[in-house]
Amino acid sequence: LMSIPDLATQARPEMVQEMFNIHSTLRDERVQQSGYEMFKMRMMRSSFHLTQTRTCREKMLMVVNGFASISIMMSLIILGFSMDVAPQWVGYTILEWIFALVFVIEVVVKLLLLSPRVYFTGTNYAWNIGDLLLTCVAVADVIISSTASTSGSARMSMVLRGLRLSRVARLIKLVNLPLLAELANMISAMVIGVPWLFWVTILLSGVLYICGIILRSTVSDEAGQMAMSCRDADSYPFNHSAAEDGCEVASLYGQEYCGTVLKCMFTVFRCIIGDCNSKGGRPLAAIFSEFYGWRFEWFYGLSMVTMIFGMTN
Repeated sequence: LMSIPDLATQARPEMVQEMFNIHSTLRDERVQQSGYEMFKMRMMRSSFHLTQTRTCREKMLMVVNGFASISIMMSLIILGFSMDVAPQWVGYTILEWIFALVFVIEVVVKLLLLSPRVYFTGTNYAWNIGDLLLTCVAVADVIISSTASTSGSARMSMVLRGLRLSRVARLIKLVNLPLLAELANMISAMVIGVPWLFWVTILLSGVLYICGIILRSTVSDEAGQMAMSCRDADSYPFNHSAAEDGCEVASLYGQEYCGTVLKCMFTVFRCIIGDCNSKGGRPLAAIFSEFYGWRFEWFYGLSMVTMIFGMTN
């Protein structure tokens, strides 16, 4: 066992430590050199068959993982085609049966090569259990897809759509591939940053809420009545006067995009990401600045500086 290069990945930590102690003892100066060399030669001879078997096992696992990875990518490509090109074609169901069979073969081969104990309790037990769950979902998907083509009920259709979306989860299996190690590092970094992203979201929501309350207080009650009696704000000219028919453009825009606190929060968020326009393409910031003057300009400038330069730096 001591001659196996990757002993740390093939045995438990306690066993590795015991082998290290034996190895250190045998290399001690008190042990005769000839005895150590004879012991080492015997160990190499006895482990030759084990090493050869391990190499064949690794090759078989690589082949199985390769076929499973190709099946995952092909299933996702076919999923996109099945939504747009001949959705009722029976060939899509046949291909999904083939992909599900590949996933089942992958699980069975791993159970035979690794043994159930190593498969469920080894170093990669989390990935193996995830593969098993995804395989069960894939089998359930093809079974329900085959029965749904004949039943045609609305509830079965909803279940089928959910199972189709679950196929995207198969991408998780690709993260464990050596070729996608950099992608796995990026995903790990993203997962590590989730707590900070959560608190940034809380802070952003608080600032948006304050801005929404301030903007909502500027919209008068008459704006709601005006919105019911007047046309859409984009249908009026930019320089339309309220003296003509009692319809003020700024009030109509304020009621449409800031009629509630939630609408105000979403409008401010749109302005932060650069989408501060009406449905007709008019700039809301320029319209409110024209009608409200410095009262809106100082607030808009201060809030944008706080959001863009303060929170993102």
